[in-house]
Amino acid sequence: MQTLKKILITAGLVLMVSSMMAQSTSITEAAFAKSYVAEKDKDYTGAINDLKAIYKADNYVMNIRLGWLYYLAKQYTESVTYYERSIALMPYAIEARFGCVKPLSALENWESVKANYIQILKIDPQNSVANYWLGVIYFNRKDYKDAEKLFEKIVNLYPLDSIARKLS
Repeated sequence: MQTLKKILITAGLVLMVSSMMAQSTSITEAAFAKSYVAEKDKDYTGAINDLKAIYKADNYVMNIRLGWLYYLAKQYTESVTYYERSIALMPYAIEARFGCVKPLSALENWESVKANYIQILKIDPQNSVANYWLGVIYFNRKDYKDAEKLFEKIVNLYPLDSIARKLS
């Protein structure tokens, strides 16, 4: 009888927690849906406010989404803050680092842009986008030796691209 009572209490608690989590999930999904609609309408402040109403600092997706929305709203410093929170939460995810490059570029913070590309390449050395843009940074700084290494890597990763350009 005691065992049955423990099982019923445990089952009841599980159902209650599941119900609360489902409600929380539906609130989060609704906020994201409203945020996407507001973004589509170019109401970036509204999209931001939709998420800020349910914001959780430890949520990677919320932080990366807010980084994007603040970037669209041309609030670049705030954008960087949220992207950096995402990076701190998931340091091996490269999407937040690529996102962070956008507001950093708008702020013309080229050293931080370069540092993000270097970090991406530490995580994913074959990433052609990071290799290319870091190569462009080196090239623009007249660091042709380092630029050439990165561009050569891209040509070796995608030889057909360079052949197709020669033929067209």
